[in-house]
Amino acid sequence: ITEFIYVHSKLMIIDDKIAICGSANINDRSLEGDRDSETAIVIDDVEGESCWFDGVQVTIGKFCSSWRRKIFK
Repeated sequence: ITEFIYVHSKLMIIDDKIAICGSANINDRSLEGDRDSETAIVIDDVEGESCWFDGVQVTIGKFCSSWRRKIFK
């Protein structure tokens, strides 16, 4: 092998309920599945907890919110 393969990952946490982590870019080349070799995992957090956001009580995912808090310390 004469070429190096560089893999870098991205993480997106949506509303502290869903997390997407992987190497896929948000474009046709990565997401159509027939051009780039990409992988990702989608975590749909089913264990919720209540919190207050802008004066409104909302339900967030325990895992996704704890992950976000650790990353943004």
